[in-house]
Amino acid sequence: MIEWTQAAEQEFERHFDLIRSSFEDMGADPSEVENDLRRHIEEEMDTNGVTVVTEEDVKRIMARMDPMENMVKQQPPSPSLNPARAKESKIGEGATVVYSIAGIVLPTIVLLVELSSGMCAESFFDPIPTIWHVLFVAFVPVSNFLLLFGLQKPMEWNWRLLGWLNGIAIAISLYYSIVFLPLVPIGIIAILFVGYGFLPLAPLMAFLSALWIRGKLRNALGVSSTFRIPGLVGGIVFVLVAFLVVDLPLTFTRMGLNMVASDDAETQKEGIELLRSMGNEKLMLRYCYQRAGSRRTVDFLGSILAGGDTVGPSDARKAFYRVTGKPFNTFPPPAVGRFGRGAFSGFDFDSDEGGTVVGGRVSGVSLSSSRIDGSLAPNAALGYLEWTLEFKNSSSWQREARAQIALPAGGVVSRLTLWVHGEEKEAAFASRAKTRAAYESVVRRRRDPVLVTTSGPDRVLVQCFPVPPDGGTMKIRLGITVPLNLIGRDHVSLRLPYFTERNFRIGADVKHSVWIESKQPLETNSTFLREENPKEELYAIRGILDDTTLSGPDGIVRGIREPEVTDVWSPDTITDNGFIVHKAFE
Repeated sequence: MIEWTQAAEQEFERHFDLIRSSFEDMGADPSEVENDLRRHIEEEMDTNGVTVVTEEDVKRIMARMDPMENMVKQQPPSPSLNPARAKESKIGEGATVVYSIAGIVLPTIVLLVELSSGMCAESFFDPIPTIWHVLFVAFVPVSNFLLLFGLQKPMEWNWRLLGWLNGIAIAISLYYSIVFLPLVPIGIIAILFVGYGFLPLAPLMAFLSALWIRGKLRNALGVSSTFRIPGLVGGIVFVLVAFLVVDLPLTFTRMGLNMVASDDAETQKEGIELLRSMGNEKLMLRYCYQRAGSRRTVDFLGSILAGGDTVGPSDARKAFYRVTGKPFNTFPPPAVGRFGRGAFSGFDFDSDEGGTVVGGRVSGVSLSSSRIDGSLAPNAALGYLEWTLEFKNSSSWQREARAQIALPAGGVVSRLTLWVHGEEKEAAFASRAKTRAAYESVVRRRRDPVLVTTSGPDRVLVQCFPVPPDGGTMKIRLGITVPLNLIGRDHVSLRLPYFTERNFRIGADVKHSVWIESKQPLETNSTFLREENPKEELYAIRGILDDTTLSGPDGIVRGIREPEVTDVWSPDTITDNGFIVHKAFE
């Protein structure tokens, strides 16, 4: 009977543990293979008349009969890498450096550049429109790193896991290589310019690196074909399904927007329902702007089904309002860089400058201060407000600040002033056509105009140009004459004006300062406004409102009037004849 020493048992188990997964991958039963190997060793020892199997016997016989020993020959029990490993299992130092740069360093740099600047998203298309796309792209350099590390420490890794990691990395890099294929010629030429050409070439380089790593993995396992290693076909199928699932909201958004742009009313209705249930709000917002690059994403299925970008900004803005119930410019413009906007995002062409609509948000323009002062006469049911606004432009180009303002019901803009070189200048009143022509002329000459025109019932469009660049400011003041809303005979109410649309940003630290005075008592239900009585026969409402509360119930002020007052009059200051305006309350 053949006996095994303890050292021989340990050596046999150590060796078989290293090659077990390779037999599993080839479909063999590891238990049967292990029994066959033991039986072969014992038969050879019995033939030689030896009754005890030693550690050296196991090493000698296994080295002669097992090709996998070429990889682990004379490897000690320690899991650390043995310098004596066979030549074919070593990764050439030079090749490792090259493929590490191409498959790990370069893809990582490209991902960080695109995340921070959105360079490709602004110029061509957005390769990482969602956080899932970011994770997919990041998976490639991580997988390549783990494979290169795993090939040098085979005892510490599961070969099946490494095969799947590599298969998924190959599929992702192949997908993006196809996406960036039209940009490869541009990339080759652009390599001459500060190395920017490597950006569109990065997916292809990562793909080639992943293929090279799979070849090394095949050599390490001693199999004849890379398809014998698990994970290649499965990884490709997994990635295709994953991209289809992740891209579905983008695909439905493209389809829905094209349906909304249809001339058929029923198709438009179906498109709105599709956008409400399955659409991507961020992508809809991108379509509301003129930037061609930010409108395109990497969803192949959406591009095919939607038939290309046939929706213009005007149709997209209408669809956005019908889906969300809010104008698109009440939201910040879509940022193509996930961690901020880089140097490539500094200029946005403002196609609505000098036009008749508010349009989209423009970069750099913000509201720096806002103050609403007013005087109310509850007995006369009349009030006068002055809204002082100051805009700031942090960009490097002159900008136009535009906003649509909701006036109190029946209110009119009766005064308009603009600060020029620190001096307040009064604006002139004229017909819509004359003022519009004058404003457009001044815009073309890059002077300092402000224009207010009616924009629907109790709505005005305010335009200021130019807001000076590099931190420059522009200050205006609107005088608004308003009839107060009667609540019975003893109360009146006033809804403060507010923005309904705007193309500028309002920071969280910018508030609307409110100071309303009257010779009769004033009331408010707002927790942000307070009632005051600064002196005898003078009442006031003071406080600070943010932009949201200004347009809500907090922006309503009430006044107490004498119910016995039924007739009031005031001089008409607009005409030269000085007619008296009489008003009777019934």
